[in-house]
Amino acid sequence: MPKLRVGRSTPEIRRHPVIESIGWEGQIVILFADIVGCSEISNYEPLEKYNRILRQFRSLFEEITNKYKKEFYVSPNNIDFKSQVRGNEGHLMIFRKDPEELNQDLWADDIDTAITIALDLKRRWLLSESNKEKINSGKHTSDIAVGIHFGQAWINKIGNNKYQPEGYAINLTKRIESHSREGAFTHIYLSEAAYEKLYPLTDKTPYTFDLPHLIKPKGIPAGINVFEVKHHFLPTDWADETTKASKWKTFEPSTDDIEKIEKAHLANPSNLWLLEECIMMQIQHGYKELLKQGKEEELRNLGNAYSESVSIARKLATSSMRDAVNLLVCMASYWGKMETIKKINSSMKKQ
Repeated sequence: MPKLRVGRSTPEIRRHPVIESIGWEGQIVILFADIVGCSEISNYEPLEKYNRILRQFRSLFEEITNKYKKEFYVSPNNIDFKSQVRGNEGHLMIFRKDPEELNQDLWADDIDTAITIALDLKRRWLLSESNKEKINSGKHTSDIAVGIHFGQAWINKIGNNKYQPEGYAINLTKRIESHSREGAFTHIYLSEAAYEKLYPLTDKTPYTFDLPHLIKPKGIPAGINVFEVKHHFLPTDWADETTKASKWKTFEPSTDDIEKIEKAHLANPSNLWLLEECIMMQIQHGYKELLKQGKEEELRNLGNAYSESVSIARKLATSSMRDAVNLLVCMASYWGKMETIKKINSSMKKQ
C-alpha cells in the first residue's frame, strides 16, 4: 500500500470522566453499506421479490458482522461493535470504552476489520440467492457500495453497558458511501482520516488503494479526499494450516461458489474486483482439493508454477510499477495453476 499522506489526521480525543455517566466524546470507526441500484430494483421487481432481496441483505449483513465480532474481538467489555441494518442499508460502528486502549495500532486494526467486512460482504452478496438468477442468465450482478470513516462522535450512554454514538462523523460516512458508487474498482471508499490511521498495517494488509479522489458530499461545507480499495489478494499465509486463521482467511469457496463466480466473471470480464475474486477463489479451491486428496507432489508442482511470477513481482515491487504487482501475482498464479492442473490431469490419464 503506498505510504501517501494527504492533509492532517483526526486528533486524538480523550473521554471526559466527569460526564461519563451520560456519555463522552470519543473516536469511532464507522461503516455504511448499501445495495447499489436498489431504487431501480424496487421499480421493476414485484413487491414480494423485492422484500425477499432486502431480507437476504439484512440477514447477510448481520451474519457477517456477528461473525467478526465473535471471532476477532475477545474483550467485549472494553469495545462496542454495534451493527444495525434497515431496508437496503447496513451500518457498523466500532468504538472502545477503555481510555487505555486508545492507540494507533488498535484503531488501525478496527479500520482493517471494517475493510475486511466490506470485502467479505461484497463476496457473499455476489454469491447470494439474490444474484443467482442474474448469474444463470448471464446478466451483471447487483453490487454493494461501502463507505468507511474514522472520526469523533458523542457516545450516548442509554442503559447498562449500552451506548449510541451520534454526530457529524456518522452523517459524513453515509455521504462517503453514497459517492462510493462512482468508484472504478471495488466501490469501497475510505475517508482520508481512516486511510491515515491504517499506516501501522501498511505492509501487512492484503489490499491496496487507488490515488486520492476529491469528492464534495451533499451538505458538507468542503470537499474531502477519499481512497478506493483497488486491488485485493490472498494473504501471504493463506495456505499455512499450522497457524490460526487471520480475519483475511474467513471464507473457503465451495464447488458451487466456483461455478457462480466463473459465470459472473464471464458476464462482466472488465470488472477488476470480480476478476481478482475469481482468481483467488479458484486458487483456494484447487489447493484445498489437492490437499484433501493427499497429493503433496502436485502441491509442490503448484508452488513451482508460482515461482517465476513471484520473482517478477519482487522486481516490480521495487520499481515505479509497484501498484501493478498485485494483479500480476494473481493472474500469473492463476495461469500457473491452470497449466499445472492440466499437466497433472494429462499424466494421470497416461497412467
